[in-house]
Amino acid sequence: MRLAIKHRIKLLLIFLFFSIIYLSGCLTKVSLTSEEEPTLSERQKEILQNNGLPTDYDSLTPEQQRSITAIEEMLSYIEDKYGEEFTYSGYVDEYGVETLTVYPSGEHTDFDMVTVTRKNDYGGYIYEDDYPAVFLREDFESYLAEYFHTVTKDVIIFSNIYETNYDRLPEDGVVLDGMVKSRNTVFLPADSMDSSSYDVIGREFQAWMQEHSFTGTTQLIFIDRQDFSKLSRYNYSDYFMTDSIVFREDYTY
Repeated sequence: MRLAIKHRIKLLLIFLFFSIIYLSGCLTKVSLTSEEEPTLSERQKEILQNNGLPTDYDSLTPEQQRSITAIEEMLSYIEDKYGEEFTYSGYVDEYGVETLTVYPSGEHTDFDMVTVTRKNDYGGYIYEDDYPAVFLREDFESYLAEYFHTVTKDVIIFSNIYETNYDRLPEDGVVLDGMVKSRNTVFLPADSMDSSSYDVIGREFQAWMQEHSFTGTTQLIFIDRQDFSKLSRYNYSDYFMTDSIVFREDYTY
């Protein structure tokens, strides 16, 4: 009986020994597969070339290798999400948050810049982007302009939507009420109405924004008509400290 037990134990030990060898071989294969050298896409090579960097992966530093890989992954995320192409603008990795800036491909301005961020979360990534806010800006500015056109034909509005309830682009028409948080600068010509009406217009607009469930701040500026005609999205902040401003007030809602 004892001999039979010893024989069984010996067979079991031999089986375990060869099982360990087999499993070790499988783990090695997985490790080798995961270490295959990445292949740079034409887009990655173009980004590297435009930044004066080598287009050969092995010629990059480890940090550059990580960055160009992250750029492609983040571009793929936003393109897959919205089904359209984007053009690379910049990338930075600071304090555990990676930030990619891109533009929708085709016609765009510097103010159409879209920001994509990602953070490592227990081995996975959490992605966020502000494309809906960028997409809605022109519609939102036109919506506000419609209100001011009830009191004057001349108005220029510059909006920064910093939060929206849209996670994706609206498909069945744009609904703005209650969906947008913004900071706005509204310019009106000083001679478009009597100065006693300036603050009245501001407070009426503030009430209208509250009625439509908007959150944010609007800076209302009455400015000399001569400078009013020179305003653009590129230069309007240059006029904040000029003597041509006759009234300026912030309205929060």
